[in-house]
Amino acid sequence: MSDIEEEPDLNLPDDDSDDVKPIDMVAEPVPEKEDPGLYVEPEDEVRNIVKKGDYIDLLAAVPSMKEMSIGAGWEMKNMEGDKIDADLCCFLLDKDGQTRVDDDFVFYNQEATLEGAVKHMGDSRTGDGEGDDEEMFFDINGIPFDVIRIALVLSIYDEELKGWDFSMIKDLYLRLVNREEGDEILRVRFDEEELRGQTAIQVACIVREGPKWFFEVQERLVGGGLAALAKEYGIIVREDTG
Repeated sequence: MSDIEEEPDLNLPDDDSDDVKPIDMVAEPVPEKEDPGLYVEPEDEVRNIVKKGDYIDLLAAVPSMKEMSIGAGWEMKNMEGDKIDADLCCFLLDKDGQTRVDDDFVFYNQEATLEGAVKHMGDSRTGDGEGDDEEMFFDINGIPFDVIRIALVLSIYDEELKGWDFSMIKDLYLRLVNREEGDEILRVRFDEEELRGQTAIQVACIVREGPKWFFEVQERLVGGGLAALAKEYGIIVREDTG
C-alpha cells in the first residue's frame, strides 16, 4: 500500500467544460422596475377637497399664514338665458353667535370692515371667466378677539323676484388660499342635486380657538335665503315694500 494518500476527486470540470456558466448567467435576473411615468391626478380626486363635517386646523397646515383669501366660483348652465348672480358674503360673530354691529355683515354693499381687516373684493354678477368670480380678504391679526366665528355664505341675488336658485348654475365651489404664497389650502365642492331649489347655503365657519384658527365645513342649507340668515345673526334687513 502506498504511503501517499490520493487527493479526493472533486469532480470539478475543466475550464473548457460546457457545465461552466458565466457569472451573469448564474445570478438571478433583477426584475426591471415599471416606469410609472408622469401621474396626473384625476380632477375628481384633488387632495385638498374637504367635505361636510371636516374641521381643519389652518395654522397647522400653514403655520406662517397671516392673511387668507376666500374665493368662490361658478358657471352658467344655460349660456343663452339670464345671467344668474351668486354672491359671497360673511358674518363676523361673537361668542353668542351674533353680529356685534351692522358692519359685521360684509357683502357687496358693505365691502370692508375693521379698518380693512376683512374686505369683499367686488361683486361679479355673471360668473363669466376663469378662476374665482368673487373673493374676500382676511387679515387674521386684524380681527378682534371677541370675533369667535366667521360664517361664510353663498346666496342667489334677488331670488324671490326672479325665481332663481342654485340649480341654474354649475361647478360651484368655495376655496381658501394662503394669500402670501398664493397656495390653495382647501376647496369645498357641492352636490348639484342637493342645491336644487335652494337659494342660500352657509358653507363653513372659520373658528377661533385661542391663537388658532380652524375651518369647519358645514354646508348648511338656509330656508328663506340670505335675508333669513341675516336676521338670525342680528342684522335688521330692510323690507322691500315695492
